[in-house]
Amino acid sequence: MPKVYLTKEFEFEAAHHLLNYAGACANVHGHSYKLQVTVSGNINLNDTKYATDCMVLDFKNLKSIVKGSIIDTHDHADLNLIYSNPTAEVMVIEMFETIRKWLPKDVKLESVKLWETSTSFAEYRGECHE
Repeated sequence: MPKVYLTKEFEFEAAHHLLNYAGACANVHGHSYKLQVTVSGNINLNDTKYATDCMVLDFKNLKSIVKGSIIDTHDHADLNLIYSNPTAEVMVIEMFETIRKWLPKDVKLESVKLWETSTSFAEYRGECHE
């Protein structure tokens, strides 16, 4: 069965400051964040009676999952109230784990990318190395 990747992008505005950081980002400041979520799944091309038979996940369902689990709590928020130290790296890992819990079991979360500026992002693919 073919494996297909779906990606949906989201935007939110939020403020934060970095703890124990020597630089301007130690001060409260805001960002226009962009979040990109990629999932994958197999499509059975022999079973195409309904449109949903040919989908990894309906885009509206992916939107609902990410909006409900991330965007609704992060938009116009003080991220220091959500994360112990809201670096892009910490946030993208925790977002990945949160979104993964809400996906159907036959849909794999491939990656989460979080842009802090238009040219800087952190990406997490679920890998853990100790």
